[in-house]
Amino acid sequence: LMIPTLYDYWVHDVEVLKEKGRYELYPSNPYETVINTRPAISFYNDNNPDWMNVMIFYHVLAHIDFFQNNLYFRHTWDYDFTGRALSDKRMIAKLRSEKGRWVDYIIEFARGVDNLVGYHDELSRLNRPSKTNQSTMLDFYFDVFLQSIKKVKVNEYIKEIERYNECMQESKKLGEKTFFSEVLIKYPEFDSIFKKKLKEKRDQKMDLLQYLLERSEFLSKEGIIMVSQDSLLGILLEINFLHFAIILFVFSTAVLMIVSKTGYPQPAEVLKTVTFQRKPKGTSYKWSSDKTLTVVLIALVLALWWIFSSWGIA
Repeated sequence: LMIPTLYDYWVHDVEVLKEKGRYELYPSNPYETVINTRPAISFYNDNNPDWMNVMIFYHVLAHIDFFQNNLYFRHTWDYDFTGRALSDKRMIAKLRSEKGRWVDYIIEFARGVDNLVGYHDELSRLNRPSKTNQSTMLDFYFDVFLQSIKKVKVNEYIKEIERYNECMQESKKLGEKTFFSEVLIKYPEFDSIFKKKLKEKRDQKMDLLQYLLERSEFLSKEGIIMVSQDSLLGILLEINFLHFAIILFVFSTAVLMIVSKTGYPQPAEVLKTVTFQRKPKGTSYKWSSDKTLTVVLIALVLALWWIFSSWGIA
């Protein structure tokens, strides 16, 4: 809330008024705020005595040192925090002038589902070091297998840690091998699950177009990229997301049809595992619940397009 270039939003005003009223009722603690920018920004209460501000200043230095050296804040090191916020503020102001109150409805909805979209997973991928001193199998066993797959109790988890430490104390070279030999006896399925997880793609890379859509104005203001409205990139960045979804759907459908028509037909023996409820020849057409749901889905998509598209009522 204290970022000076943050976009205007009514929830921010409510929070500011709430904290202001709370401090007026209980003015016992000095108020200070630290923002992890380059350089860092700090705000103090205007009624703090000078001697207290000196103490707060050294307290703030510890905050700054923590923010700029802790891995869980690494995603704030690589860009201008206030510049990014200012770019977002300008974009939201532009959208408000074009779309009106619908923009605030979208912001409210997006903030409402913010904690339902894997926030901690994003932090985990972003901030964990790529390598540790332990083996990948050991990390998987303690971080994933025991906690997520087997969901063992805390006391059992601690016992496994103690057993691992005992094995390593007996022999640093063979300790881990000895430890996992007992694990495989207790959990025979562990080896196959671990090998399967190794084949899976761990880190999902951000799509290039998504990256440009989110950061185009900021990158343009910083002079990192030059985007003209007549260029292909400019057209892609300005297009309405619903129109882009329709274009992507048409393109994907065309690819499927072209590949299907130009490819060789597969025998029924190969297709039997991927084909469900093959319709016998000569059967009459019947309306089903699946078709009803399809029609409802199409109607909802068209309604959303009509509300939020620049060609619709918005």
